[in-house]
Amino acid sequence: MPQVTTGQTKSDQARQRLERLIGFSTLSNPYESLYSYVSRLIRANLLKDAEIRSTLPALWIEHAFAPNPPSLTAALTRSIRRYCEKALDLPLKLSARSWFLFPELNSSPPEYLRGCADCFAGGYHSYAMQGDLIARCPLHGTALSFRCRHCDTPLLWSNWSPTAGAFQCPRGCLMLKGLHVGMTPESEVLSQAFAKHLAWISEIKAMMSFVSGPVHVAYPPYATVASIRTPPLPSPGLFPAISDALRHEGIAIPKPEQFHATSHGIWKIEVARWPHRRQKVVGDLREAMRRSFRRGVYHTHLPLVSRARFAKWLKLPNVKEFAHRGSLEKGSGVDVFCVPSYLLTNNEIFALRKLLTRDAAEEESVCHYESYLVDLLKNAFDRRGALDRMTVPSKLLTVAETFDGILCVGTGYWRVCGHTHADHSGQQTWEKFRERAEVPGGIIHVADRDGPP
Repeated sequence: MPQVTTGQTKSDQARQRLERLIGFSTLSNPYESLYSYVSRLIRANLLKDAEIRSTLPALWIEHAFAPNPPSLTAALTRSIRRYCEKALDLPLKLSARSWFLFPELNSSPPEYLRGCADCFAGGYHSYAMQGDLIARCPLHGTALSFRCRHCDTPLLWSNWSPTAGAFQCPRGCLMLKGLHVGMTPESEVLSQAFAKHLAWISEIKAMMSFVSGPVHVAYPPYATVASIRTPPLPSPGLFPAISDALRHEGIAIPKPEQFHATSHGIWKIEVARWPHRRQKVVGDLREAMRRSFRRGVYHTHLPLVSRARFAKWLKLPNVKEFAHRGSLEKGSGVDVFCVPSYLLTNNEIFALRKLLTRDAAEEESVCHYESYLVDLLKNAFDRRGALDRMTVPSKLLTVAETFDGILCVGTGYWRVCGHTHADHSGQQTWEKFRERAEVPGGIIHVADRDGPP
C-alpha cells in the first residue's frame, strides 16, 4: 500500500484511497449519472456499507441514491472536482433536471430508477433515461423500463442502502453481468445521441412555454390506465400527442429522433387558438381567489372571476337543470359558487387552484381559470346525472384522465385539452368510488364535520 508522505492534505489522502479503488477516468463516460459511477465503484470493489462511509464522500452517496435526484449543487461540484480532475461538464453530466422538457407531462415515476437493462448490465446509467421522452436506448434499442429484467420488481430508490442499491434490484437480483469499471467501447454512440436529445429539448423549450397550467386530473377509473400514486402521473404518450396535434395546426415542432417516444398511448388531444383575452387583474384578485377555496365535508366554495358572467352561464339550457345544486355567495373579497362536495373530486379542486398559482401571465391564468371552471362544473353536473342513470354506458363515467393548459408558441397562444378513456366496465369504479376529504399537502383544508359547512 502506498505510504502517505508528510505534508499531504486530507484531500490528497482521500484521493489516493479512491484512485486505488477505481480509476477516475471512468467518470468521463458520456452523460453518466452519479448513481452509475458510485454504484459501479461499489460493485467493482465489493464494498460494504461501513467501507462506503469511510472511503466515499458523503455528498456523493447522498446525491447518487436520492429519489428524483436534485440538480448538481455547488458543494457537490467542488467535492467531485477536488477528487476528479478529468470530470468535465459536471452540471450537464450529473443533473437530472437538465433532461426534463415539461416535468408536468412526465409519466415516468421519479421514485424509480429507469434505464436500459443492457446498459445496466454494462454498468452504465444516465439521468437522460429517467424521463419518458426517450423510449428506447440509443445504443441497444432496448425499451427503457423501471423494472428489474430478471424478476420484474420496480427499482424503487427508497428501498435501497448504497450496498443493496448499487446495480441491484430490491429483491437482490444483480443487474450487472460482472464486475465492471465502466469502460464502454460504444460510448461515442451514447454521447452523440444524448447530445442530440439535449439539443432537441433546448429547441422546444425556446419555442414554447405554458403560460397557464398545465393541469392534469385523474378520475376513479385511472387505476386501470395510469400508475396508482398521489398525485397521479399522466399516462404515457401525452407530449407526443400534444406535439403532433400542434404540427397538425401547422406549427413546426422539432422532429423527434429515432429513440424518442412517439406513441400517443391512449391520449386524445385537441388544440385551439386561445384569444389572448386580457382580464384586468385588480389588486390582489388572484390571491383573494386562492384564499377563497374551501373544501368542506358537505359544501365546497369555488371563487369566481366575474359573478355576472358566471350567472349568465348558469342560465344556459344545458346547465339549468343542475344550477339549483349550487348557489352564488359572497366570499372573502370575491364571489364564490357553493356546490355540494360530492359533485367534485379532490383532484378537480386541486387543479382549479393550481391555475391560480403561476407567478407570470396573471391575466392569462385568470381567464383560463374562468373557462376551465365552467367546463369542469358542466362535466361534473353531467357526470352526476350519468351516475344517477348508472345502467346507461356513459363517456363521462369512463373518463380516466384529463389535461388542460395554455401554450405560448412563438407569437400565438393555444389552448391544449386532452383526455383518456377507460373501457365501459370502468364506470363501475364510480359506483364504488370513495375518497378521503383531505387534499395532499393540506392546500385545501377540510371543514370539521360538526362545524359550520
